[in-house]
Amino acid sequence: IHDLGADEKQCKCGHPLHKIGEEVSEQLEIIPAQAKVLRHVRHKYGCKGCEDTVLLAPLPPQPIPKSMAGHGLLAHTTISKYADHLPLYRQEQMWERAGIDLDRVTLGRWMMTCGKLLLPLVQLMKKDLLSEKYLQADETKLQVLSEKGRLSTSKSYMWLYKTVGTENLKIVYDYSPSRSASTATDFL
Repeated sequence: IHDLGADEKQCKCGHPLHKIGEEVSEQLEIIPAQAKVLRHVRHKYGCKGCEDTVLLAPLPPQPIPKSMAGHGLLAHTTISKYADHLPLYRQEQMWERAGIDLDRVTLGRWMMTCGKLLLPLVQLMKKDLLSEKYLQADETKLQVLSEKGRLSTSKSYMWLYKTVGTENLKIVYDYSPSRSASTATDFL
């Protein structure tokens, strides 16, 4: 809120000025993401009588046990990588500028674990997608640098299956080391 100073609220004719309205303008601003350390303090109890019993309050459920990654950080990293196409090495650089040491190996391990955690959701999405009468499919070449039993120069494929003409667009991606028709047949 911007207002005139008290000495400016006086007319040249000598009368005080009265507020007769306001003019509002909007400006878009950004507040950078905040990284917070959440400390989980768990109280530990022991028996002085027998000195055998020690009980510790449990941690709340964690997506990756014994990891420093919180739910929000995992979601942010996943969305940045897959929705915004921001490679992990660039995310590593961004965190470094913010003074946070998160290397791409750790970020990659988190993404692999998140993939496993999200597999039941993907299976439900696939089941929902396959309930449609008509689907479109397409494959895109990609190179996987480190895949067991394959050269780093081998081509792999990301298959996309999607609905057409429905109000709620449904899309499921399916990785395959092959472009074979059996890949689509197996999925469908």
